[in-house]
Amino acid sequence: GEPGLGLVTLTLTGINDLGAPVSATLQTAADGTYLFNGLRPSNAGGYTITETQPSGINNFPGVTGTHVGTSGGTPNLDQIASIVLGSGVNSISNDFREDASIFANGVVYLDANDDGIRQASEVGIAGVAVTLTASGGGRCADGTTACVATTAADGTFNFGGLSAGTYTLTETQPIMYEDARETAGSAGGTVNNATFGSLPSQNQISNIVLAAGTPGVGYLFGDLPGIRASVSGRVWINTATTGTKNAFDPGDTPLAGWIVEVVFNGAVLASTTTGTDGTYLINTVAPNYNYTVQFRNPASGLIWGGPVVNGGDGVANPASIDGITVPSGGNVVGLDLPIDPSGVVYDAVTRAPVAGAVVTITGPTGFVPADVIGGSATQTTGADGLYQFFLNPIAPSGTYTLSVTPPAGYLSGVSVLIPPTAGPLPIGPLPNPHPIQVQDSPPTGNQATLYYLSFGLSAASGNVINNHIPVDPVASGSIVMTKTTPLINVAKGDMVPYTLTATNVMATASSGLGVRDQIPPGFKYRVGSATLNGIALEPTVNARMLTWGNLVFAANEKK
Repeated sequence: GEPGLGLVTLTLTGINDLGAPVSATLQTAADGTYLFNGLRPSNAGGYTITETQPSGINNFPGVTGTHVGTSGGTPNLDQIASIVLGSGVNSISNDFREDASIFANGVVYLDANDDGIRQASEVGIAGVAVTLTASGGGRCADGTTACVATTAADGTFNFGGLSAGTYTLTETQPIMYEDARETAGSAGGTVNNATFGSLPSQNQISNIVLAAGTPGVGYLFGDLPGIRASVSGRVWINTATTGTKNAFDPGDTPLAGWIVEVVFNGAVLASTTTGTDGTYLINTVAPNYNYTVQFRNPASGLIWGGPVVNGGDGVANPASIDGITVPSGGNVVGLDLPIDPSGVVYDAVTRAPVAGAVVTITGPTGFVPADVIGGSATQTTGADGLYQFFLNPIAPSGTYTLSVTPPAGYLSGVSVLIPPTAGPLPIGPLPNPHPIQVQDSPPTGNQATLYYLSFGLSAASGNVINNHIPVDPVASGSIVMTKTTPLINVAKGDMVPYTLTATNVMATASSGLGVRDQIPPGFKYRVGSATLNGIALEPTVNARMLTWGNLVFAANEKK
């Protein structure tokens, strides 16, 4: 009951007993038989018969498909080697056994009238992945139990070289299309047309039983045009003591200009910025895919942690909201970032937030920047002065220290006007979050100015918030300037040497300062004549204004 395969190409090679090479090729007869006739005896190495594997036909695993004949030999995949022929000897029953070839095919198409039947006018959808999984002895052409085909330009897919068994076809829902009806083909199968969506169970044809030599054809995956969907939410300063925690209340401060990104498979598909009320809307999302939403600080460009899901779809993780599946034409709402700031860098005199301050965190042995959400151990503050270091759960336990490099116009080092409290402050699991100051903005009036620069943290620690850090501005009179010249009377055309002396009268360093000199009317600076402490240093010249910028003054230093 097992028919032979005709027109299969076989090649015989080897060396005969006279030392001459032998090579002969033939094709099997209609019943699968073949005969290499008129051969001389072989040498000691014997002859080799090699089968050209027929298209669409499966091999048996390993060498189980080759049967050595009466003269012996060595079985290989599609080959019998070392067939030693003596004089007058016939070697018979050198057989190649093939797995009964089966194939399954079908079409992914746009089912315009949603009836599960493909009309001639209904076009195929190219580039769609269809996965075939096997059980019950089934096997793909490569011997595995799972294989993938991608639909051609006309939407067709084909799996050849299958063995008898039970199969499931699963469509990966194509972007910008909605799931519609599946239709089983010639070998039957089970479909789920009761519910529709992007889940594998809603895009499958299962229980396809293929018998030996019996193909399964005409399996259909219908889809409908998808309507672009949207995601929306808000970014705001999360009030720690009033209102509803992690929900936007009238007393909360919305944050404008924050960057919101929709990510799919690691790539940013769309982004926008929050409006003046802190809200955002991205309405260019293709439906039925699992997306991630993440938020970036506009000043540093770094991802900020602590997002929440307020009534929408998705799972909130430390750095993002994941698993967002947007239905066709739908809007997933409440993908929010309520910010509990680690703190605000502010002016110790005016109490206003300070932009351009660089805040750095260092940690115990083993700490690396990747332990921080956003992947950076430094952050530059924006106009709101905000900074946030949100540690991943895998960050090592120990002492973490903050330092601030102020922008120009501020003294370097720790604030003298409002010094920090000695640390490290141990942070336990409760309260969570752990506020250092009550308010989420710089202290004003009689509000406490308590803050720390070091903390004892572990994976169980609560989230430290409202640790507002002051920086001291360069005060009036902190740099004393004098200008002298050894000449009293000069004539037109004379060279006039003079000296500027700048002295830091404070016991703290000051960085990012500029010395500016305005020369009198009728005078002109001689290019190349300026020095700083005896070393040439050219100023920036703007008419009569000379400027030496970005200078650092040590405590009590004179330049």
